[in-house]
Amino acid sequence: MSPHGQLPERHEVVPSPAVNPPTEPPNDVTAASFIHWVRTTCVNEPSGWRAAMDQLRFRVAPVWQRTPPEHRRRLMRRVGSVWQRHRHRIAPDVADTIDALVSTGRLRLEHGRVVGVVAHRDQRHVVVQRVGDDGQRGDDIIVDAVVNCAGAPGIAATTSVLTRRLLDDGVLVPDDLGLGVEVAPDGQVVGAGGNVSAVVTVLGALRRGVEVEAIAIPELRVQASTAARRLAADMATPPAA
Repeated sequence: MSPHGQLPERHEVVPSPAVNPPTEPPNDVTAASFIHWVRTTCVNEPSGWRAAMDQLRFRVAPVWQRTPPEHRRRLMRRVGSVWQRHRHRIAPDVADTIDALVSTGRLRLEHGRVVGVVAHRDQRHVVVQRVGDDGQRGDDIIVDAVVNCAGAPGIAATTSVLTRRLLDDGVLVPDDLGLGVEVAPDGQVVGAGGNVSAVVTVLGALRRGVEVEAIAIPELRVQASTAARRLAADMATPPAA
């Protein structure tokens, strides 16, 4: 069950390297110009859209950061799931297994939203709102288990006592999209009043609202390396007399 009823795209068995560099990003970034930039880069790449996306992932952060907050929110609503499906692809053998499960009826893809889950003895009653030819309608599905694959719901819904305390104290500030927190380019958190923390650095998902591409291994490797170099430099600096 997902709002679009679609699975991630599949990786190529043998990836093709990109031939062309990404198209120059727009100077005046809006939701429309951002989409046009990505689409043009994909269309102009002889090796295909997969190779283009693999290049864009390393160029998108500075363009995203120049995008006004209202246009970022518009992009997330309009094409957020499209970006995720094309960027975070699945292995060919995994895709083949899923296709086989679908063709035999063991797996069914539903277009809609889960609006509630009620526990009843050893089962779960899942209230869903499907989208079909006749529009939206409420429905009740009885299942043995529910697996939430939607990802992190956003910083405001955190159940971490530490994170909640840091938010309440103003050490952490939610980003414009509420996905994570505000960070400086090297990952140091930006707190209330725009103060950059000298002691708190974040890696990974908490940076996705600011950087978009923040959770895959290449991005994590760069984040960790940058943080390590900064910490090493701080440790090498003698304390003030």
